[in-house]
Amino acid sequence: MALETYQESADRPDDIEQIEVLAPMLRDDDLHDDDLHDDDLLGYALGESDLASVASIEAHLACCLYCRVRLNRIKISDPRLEPPAFAVSAPPVSEEALKCLVANPPDRVEAGQVWFARGDHEQLMVWISHLLPNFDAVMAHPVTLNIDAVDDRALILELPRIGPVAVVSSLFGKVPRSKLVAHLGDLDIASDFQRIADAKRAGTQSNLRTGRPITGPTDERIEFSRFLTDQLADLDPIIEPEDELLAIS
Repeated sequence: MALETYQESADRPDDIEQIEVLAPMLRDDDLHDDDLHDDDLLGYALGESDLASVASIEAHLACCLYCRVRLNRIKISDPRLEPPAFAVSAPPVSEEALKCLVANPPDRVEAGQVWFARGDHEQLMVWISHLLPNFDAVMAHPVTLNIDAVDDRALILELPRIGPVAVVSSLFGKVPRSKLVAHLGDLDIASDFQRIADAKRAGTQSNLRTGRPITGPTDERIEFSRFLTDQLADLDPIIEPEDELLAIS
């Protein structure tokens, strides 16, 4: 099963039309001459910019996905700021419940399981598509409770004991087994992902519950996808060769 990983961006013609799952971090040398600098974005977020600067920054943000993503990352990482409204960094599963789940893990990690994964800085629910035994790792897709923040390539369904979740088919990455700390359930949805991809290619409906299509370059769900990408990358910051990781079949 080949899973699509592209994310269209209409904001700037030189943006690559793909979510950077394997190398998602935005670097200083990615900046264009007209892009905002981190100091400008931080001052704006803290309310320290003068009125003229605020007007200029907001005009730029209105048409630049790249800088909106960077602003959201600043809001997420700086403790002085409120995180973006769409930012859900962990499922609302109590620590007590997680301890119970950890105490009775399945005998083995297998494809089709949903796990709570914890990294050094972020945590995330993930659905395992398949195992990567040579890496002692799994290939996984993000799972989020924020079902209103995903697009039509995310499958929405009920996860026992957790409730409605969205499994994002368009994002995936390598997660070391050591980061999988709590087994949350099992979902047999590989064929559903294929149905979504086939229907999208054919321009038809899959009859499965999915998120709404992206409406345009200012749709905040694009930023949410980037946020999930960062969380997924945080679980395994060492980037492996692309041909090793994209062998999904």
